[in-house]
Amino acid sequence: GEPDKTFDDDGEWVIKVIFDADNEDVKKMQKQIIAYNKEQPDYNKDAVMYPWGPYKNDDKEVVEGKVCFKFKRKAIVKKDGKRVANQPPRVVDSAGAPWINCPLGGGSTVQVGYQMLPYTGFGKVGISLRLVSVRVLELKEYKVEVEWGDYTGSSKAPEVSTQAPVEEDDIPVGNVDDEDDEF
Repeated sequence: GEPDKTFDDDGEWVIKVIFDADNEDVKKMQKQIIAYNKEQPDYNKDAVMYPWGPYKNDDKEVVEGKVCFKFKRKAIVKKDGKRVANQPPRVVDSAGAPWINCPLGGGSTVQVGYQMLPYTGFGKVGISLRLVSVRVLELKEYKVEVEWGDYTGSSKAPEVSTQAPVEEDDIPVGNVDDEDDEF
């Protein structure tokens, strides 16, 4: 799919994966990242950023026993001092065939290929989990659902009184700019 531009104007591909916090493979991965951080020249235990955090449900409540890892890949990278488009992560189905453009929804089961990349900046040191590939084992398709509720009225637009004519010059420009995409 297209890169997400929510937090980066250039865009990035992001997948958040939820794990059981007591899973031995997860603990091993966390220990590996902590050890990798400690090897960095600018390591300061009070200024470390980790690519995981507590999992929060849709109501922003922490779900006990779960941990959320963030894997990402920048859409634009610097190469030889120039900004160039990065390749998207490779996405395949459970048999290894290229993925059709169907958005993954929460609850999908995936395997993630990644690289650990150290970074420093703004007085922080950390490890970013660079998204390389995704294998979709079980799809839960992303769907936007709207609950309209019951409607007991007219579907006809209300009539507008023409007693006070409005001239074209009286119509305000409005306050929605071209970049507003909240519709």
